Amino acid sequence: MNMQVTIAEPSPELIARLVATTRHAVRRVAVASGRKDPALLDPQHALAAMIDAGRAPDSCGPEIIPAPARGPLRAWMPTELRPLASVDDPQPGLRTERLIGDYQSEPMGYRGRDAARRVDVFDLMEDQARAAWSKAGRKEAFVAPFTPGQVMTARYYRDLTERHSAGGMRCASLETTGRGGAGGSGEFIDAFVHEGRILAAMHRRIGAMPAMTVRRVRPSKRGEAGQVVRSIILDRVLVDRVCLRGQSLSEVLDAHGWSRKTDHIEALRKALRAAMDRMAGYREGS
Repeated sequence: MNMQVTIAEPSPELIARLVATTRHAVRRVAVASGRKDPALLDPQHALAAMIDAGRAPDSCGPEIIPAPARGPLRAWMPTELRPLASVDDPQPGLRTERLIGDYQSEPMGYRGRDAARRVDVFDLMEDQARAAWSKAGRKEAFVAPFTPGQVMTARYYRDLTERHSAGGMRCASLETTGRGGAGGSGEFIDAFVHEGRILAAMHRRIGAMPAMTVRRVRPSKRGEAGQVVRSIILDRVLVDRVCLRGQSLSEVLDAHGWSRKTDHIEALRKALRAAMDRMAGYREGS
């Protein structure tokens, strides 16, 4: 019995929508990784730029395949603290800054390779600040927009929020059923409740104070056509937009109707620094 299958041709509207979506994805991936805007390239080079933007650094090894949808990656070396055999006689050639008390920091990468992690908004903001510092030719040392402790707190808040918002989904695979003794379910729910308490404490520390307040605006300037009405930016909104949504400070200003002035960006950066310090348990003046 012969069967003929007819495949309908996609409509011009669908093709145009797919092309626009692909171009938008290519541009975002390429620009986020610091490469040339693929919109200025021909289609063949644009595709090559998209694939190249999804490659892992060479130091991570060949096992990590290119994946543009994953976003750009950055190499880092995982380390582990190990006790010294003799504190008075450390290993030959050991750098002194790696000594931490009676322990030393040792690289633990698989086969000596770097690990890879996704580039996030804090990496992009630091890269932009470093590029501006280099372009200005300043003599003073470069200072990152945020301290390592602040960035670590923000990423911990992001990861904890994503994990907890999954609703405490348990593993239900065949490999785990029937294993484990009594108390496994209780340990799971206890950990889930504990995470919720940590998040609630961090939310209280962030507070609901305004990071950017709106001054009096003339009635003639309110709600003009095509403009977003300027609104107050709360600390919690600022933290969630940057840490959870991955928005830059300029994008936060745009969403609330503020102009991208240097003073506005610096005010948001200062408010975000203070909020991340509070999330970690620090208080002003302490």
